[in-house]
Amino acid sequence: MSDGEVIPVIPVPRTKKAKASVWRDIGVAETDYVLRLSTVEDTRAFIIETFGIREDSDGRGTIVLDMFYYAVQFCKEYNFNSEKTSCFLSILKQIHEMAIETPFGNIKETLEFLKDLILCHSVHRPPFSLGIFSPQEATAVSNYFIDSYFRHFKMYKYVFNPQVQLDLTINYTAFPNSSRESGKNSQSMMADAFDQDSSRTQQNEDRFTAEDDEKQLEVSDQAPALIVGDSNPDGLQFDSDTDSMSALKRLIRERLKKEMGQLQASVSAQLQRSDEEINKATIESARKQQSAAAAAKKKK
Repeated sequence: MSDGEVIPVIPVPRTKKAKASVWRDIGVAETDYVLRLSTVEDTRAFIIETFGIREDSDGRGTIVLDMFYYAVQFCKEYNFNSEKTSCFLSILKQIHEMAIETPFGNIKETLEFLKDLILCHSVHRPPFSLGIFSPQEATAVSNYFIDSYFRHFKMYKYVFNPQVQLDLTINYTAFPNSSRESGKNSQSMMADAFDQDSSRTQQNEDRFTAEDDEKQLEVSDQAPALIVGDSNPDGLQFDSDTDSMSALKRLIRERLKKEMGQLQASVSAQLQRSDEEINKATIESARKQQSAAAAAKKKK
């Protein structure tokens, strides 16, 4: 890696503190105007201009446009006024920005942030919170997010987050040329032994008879052929480079298999936790809705 190359930093999941979001992203006049629009084309054109949505080839702009369009339709369906509509669209924008700010799984943090935002706009306790939504409206807003955005949470993560590629760096110690070195050492030791035997034979020549001298010379002539000429009498072949490469490949394969197994287990665990969080939130939302309906019936 060159000195001037910048290493990208991947943000990790984090928590956020909810704040009042009335008129945060869309003003009074703009909210009144969008609520009066009756055609799909005019509403979409207004959303593109107000939120600065750019249509690109990968379809991200179209997804964001549909997300805000159906949010406006939800506000019209529940007869939200300008204040509630502005607050609802700002909550949606903040939730979407938090969800796509990291490629890691952050559905738990995003869901907690949504709960804090709804609570912050359902209890009138200025300056910490404002009573924008009634309890019934807060339940409807919570159900909308659970049934729409969080139902497709993985899709938003996949489309808007960059793909993260895992690069493994393995440091290893090269295997020594043990076979080649051992062959050289054995050959050197055998040659030294032969030299010692030759010098010993030369010193004791006068002590042997002529017949013994001839036998000794025959042995001396045959010894170099047996010892020096054939340093590997068993016919074994050593290819230290090939052995080292095979061992290195085997080590890399085992390491990659282990890392991929751990990565798959981690991803599966995160997906399972995400599904459990969504199911839990859906059940809680349904219970709240049933409780609200039962309370409304009792009042009637």
